[in-house]
Amino acid sequence: MKICFLYISAIIVCLGFISCETGIDKTIPNSNKVLVVDCILTTDLKQQELRLTRSFSDQSQSIIGVSDASIFVLNQAGQSYKFSESLTEAGLYLSEEIFAVSTDEDYIMQLVVNDSLYTANSLVAEVIKDIPEPQYQEVDSITRRIADFIPYYDENEQAMYRLDIDWSHIMPDTTNTARVYFYTFSDIDIGSLLPGELELLDFPVGSILSITKYGLTEEFAEFLRAAVIESRWSGGVYFNASGTIPTNIQPDGLGFFTASTTFTQTFSVQ
Repeated sequence: MKICFLYISAIIVCLGFISCETGIDKTIPNSNKVLVVDCILTTDLKQQELRLTRSFSDQSQSIIGVSDASIFVLNQAGQSYKFSESLTEAGLYLSEEIFAVSTDEDYIMQLVVNDSLYTANSLVAEVIKDIPEPQYQEVDSITRRIADFIPYYDENEQAMYRLDIDWSHIMPDTTNTARVYFYTFSDIDIGSLLPGELELLDFPVGSILSITKYGLTEEFAEFLRAAVIESRWSGGVYFNASGTIPTNIQPDGLGFFTASTTFTQTFSVQ
């Protein structure tokens, strides 16, 4: 089951250290001025990323990044990490130093944009380090398609799977990479996630498939469930959303800030 939506990652903002992660249901206003924060801090040692955009009311609009924000992430030990905007992509902010989150810390973000302060906090979700063996549909003798090999439901864990497929070494002169997401929830109405036909993605035998698995906090899983349902029905989480989408962005932002343990495996498509 492939799920695509405009807002997919996590999200950030917070002031002061809190021992639990708080989610808030918020009705999405029909406005193009609401700040959307998107960030998943991970246990990978790297430059961490955060995206800032605005909600919009016209589906023909392009997503526009928000610039000139001041962003810091802090942990309980008093360490502080500054994020600066990318020189090549508006609204994408990168940590100025590489770091990895620790599972025994809570993480806080403080964000100021247009003289307004936004805050959020997150625990670090742990992940079971096990990825199912990939399964493929055989389109023809040299073409494959992802089959449903990741469970929709598991009472023992909730997880997000990012699948990166690369066949640039086979077809260097065409579109040759793709990214899709799958989800496993411990509480889900599967029927609500399948309102229409799912997009098909074909790729050649010999492609490299990299699967990264993210642990989900209960609050972030709730956000993803709502976001998946909204995006499948309305075409985008923050375009004309009909219900409420959980958020932990205070005081009046959208999106989610979270932190996660990750586990990655790489496969050759046969």
